[in-house]
Amino acid sequence: MKNRALLSLQDGTRSGKSGDKIDYSFYDTATLAIATTQHRLFTQQLGGTKNLADTNMKQGGVMPSGQRFTAHAIKVMYFSAAAKPTAFVQSYYDLLRNTTLQIILAGKDDYGTFTLAELMGASEYVALTPTAAGDNIPKLSAVVKGVFPLNIPVVLAAMQTFEITMTHQVAVVAGLVGDFVKVSLNGRLERLS
Repeated sequence: MKNRALLSLQDGTRSGKSGDKIDYSFYDTATLAIATTQHRLFTQQLGGTKNLADTNMKQGGVMPSGQRFTAHAIKVMYFSAAAKPTAFVQSYYDLLRNTTLQIILAGKDDYGTFTLAELMGASEYVALTPTAAGDNIPKLSAVVKGVFPLNIPVVLAAMQTFEITMTHQVAVVAGLVGDFVKVSLNGRLERLS
């Protein structure tokens, strides 16, 4: 009995008996540009024009052999390339309202189409015009979480090709050019040890 307990404690990381099951995120980043109305995320692998801060895809557009990923949530993050004037707020809100994300699995219909506003989590987006000098703080919703739980998880089996297409239904304005939108699929990764 004692030996079995000891063996079970030593079994694990490199036992070869079972694969790993870990919390994991796959992420990719798009850089906003006026002429670009569509970004195909998760299709480029690490290296070339993308470093580890941009993406962690080891194979562009496909789940590696020996792995299965179950996405339980989508996370969207927005990063500005430089400090913005107050007028930026309305442009940002317009971008969130007019940009869609679509989960695409090869050989299937879309697995979800969402606006960035829905994914970012706020229920109201209102920019205020200042009434007096210095009174230029935009009205923001109390909670902007950027994490969107999926009621039905998206399963990406080994060798499944996939992408998330981000489409700007209205062209990106000059004040947002160079800013970044990072999209992350969060869930459980199962892989061979």
